[in-house]
Amino acid sequence: MPLRAMRTVLVRSLIWVADDNSVVQANGTPNPLKISPPDLDRLIAAVSDKTTLEASVYISQGHPKWVISCAAFTWEFDLGSQKWNERASYQQPRWRGVSGINAFGKWIVGDTQGGRLLYVNSAAYDEFGSPLVMQIESGSGSKLPEPDEGGAGGFQIRYRRRHSYRSRS
Repeated sequence: MPLRAMRTVLVRSLIWVADDNSVVQANGTPNPLKISPPDLDRLIAAVSDKTTLEASVYISQGHPKWVISCAAFTWEFDLGSQKWNERASYQQPRWRGVSGINAFGKWIVGDTQGGRLLYVNSAAYDEFGSPLVMQIESGSGSKLPEPDEGGAGGFQIRYRRRHSYRSRS
């Protein structure tokens, strides 16, 4: 999807936290579409001061993202896949990035850990010197994989490198 089209997706995708602690998206009707999962609704409900919630946007690897953060968490909504994911930085409950803006051909974010301007970079292997955080959770299973001829279980873990950011120098 060209950058112009992705910007259009972000502009046309008005998303906000509703009074019932859910995240909703405008859909052209008087009743916005609820897009948040129950886990996120519970986290938002637990935030006593809603003015501490921060919403932001950015695009990485062709995926427009809507981000909600506070001191206790960060969740991202991928507008292309319509899926949510949690996001955290090393030894922190939330992602360091705040207030994304597209400038100079890059998505620039503020850094909660040092007052720097950083840019989202899918080729980076760290977040300003800190390792990237990844957690894998499996679904429930009823049976372990059968061993193959070499004695190992018959499953694979596949992963995709996620975006990070570098300092803007």
